[in-house]
Amino acid sequence: MDKLRPEHQLLIAAAWIDTMLEQREVLVLRRLLSRQLSPYELDAVLAEKPPDVDDALARIPDSQSPDQTMRQVLQVCFADGALEPEEYDLIVKVARCLKISDEELETLREETASSR
Repeated sequence: MDKLRPEHQLLIAAAWIDTMLEQREVLVLRRLLSRQLSPYELDAVLAEKPPDVDDALARIPDSQSPDQTMRQVLQVCFADGALEPEEYDLIVKVARCLKISDEELETLREETASSR
């Protein structure tokens, strides 16, 4: 897990936030993290205890694009076609932490939904 950047740890935490890792979430993670991890390495990471959301958020560098990070979190949360309450809470938390307004978040959500 140490090999992963904080924004990637956040994506893994997002996949596990509802305590169920769905196959479609794994497929989205494989696509988003394919440059950082082989499928074998991702499977090993997913078998570990999920990263702490607050820790990952606190360590995301300012240079990281907030919009890109938020898009990726949305892709993971919407991957299984259902938005659980824990996923909704995570989306709001990440948006606040990244200083993304409600309007920007809605635009990103619409973009993410239309690209599926």
